[in-house]
Amino acid sequence: MKRALLLASLVALAALVAPSAAQACSCAWVQAAGFLAPQDGLMPLNAQGILWGGSRKLDPAQVQVLRLTDAKGGAQPVPFTLHEVGGGVTHVRLQDKVAPGERYRFRTRAFNAFDKSLQIEVDPVTQETWQVVTFTVSPKPLLIESLKPTLEVGPVETLMLSEPMGASCAHQVLAAQSRLRVVLPAELVGFEQHLIYATLIDGKTPWSPRSSLCDFVPPGRTWTDVPGTDLVYAPCQGAPSARTAQQRLPEGAAHLVVQVLFPQVSPKAALTPKTKIELKCSSNSDKKQLEKPQNP
Repeated sequence: MKRALLLASLVALAALVAPSAAQACSCAWVQAAGFLAPQDGLMPLNAQGILWGGSRKLDPAQVQVLRLTDAKGGAQPVPFTLHEVGGGVTHVRLQDKVAPGERYRFRTRAFNAFDKSLQIEVDPVTQETWQVVTFTVSPKPLLIESLKPTLEVGPVETLMLSEPMGASCAHQVLAAQSRLRVVLPAELVGFEQHLIYATLIDGKTPWSPRSSLCDFVPPGRTWTDVPGTDLVYAPCQGAPSARTAQQRLPEGAAHLVVQVLFPQVSPKAALTPKTKIELKCSSNSDKKQLEKPQNP
């Protein structure tokens, strides 16, 4: 995964230690994901700002918000407040009411420096590094009652995937697996990254696996990187133990619900209809297909 950090480093001291002990897991721990938003897109009219995610409290000194005043790059600082909405997510809320067509640039120094997908800029004066996202205010609000999400469940495939494991950070297991995707009404397409998602197993147990001990999953997101997607799996009979606290599903039936939140406006969640899935390993899997590990 592009989010996995300094993934599993194997330290081999062959001249000094026995081969069975010549492994170690070394990770660079991440405390902030950064803005949970697209790089450049539309901001719902009623959002009044964007979301930030991290495992520590966001310091206002680490955030700047500018209103873009002209096409030549003119900008004016605007006041904002920080509101913790739970689960490591903070709403960077603009104090003044926004209007359709206005453009805003949000910057933060609290972001995941290992995530190469983020847009980064270096301040020419202070040499500080910032994550930057720019938005145009949409004329449309995002109404909770209009969410009505549905869940698209992909075919069950028996493939290899990566999961956390002790000293070596990760290992590969053969598992029955299926990809999930939340589908929003057509009029809300483009707003997906302003929402928070959580997959619930049998309607209550949050599903939050990782592909490695070094994998950092941002708050409000899943291990599949793309907002509104997920992957559920059940190891096949005979698969080695994860030897960590990794979540696993047993082979068989499970009922899935995805919870969708727009916490900028309301703590109330929209739920996809309950969907049944049968995770069964295939005995006729193509071995050539299994040679390359499949990761979320």
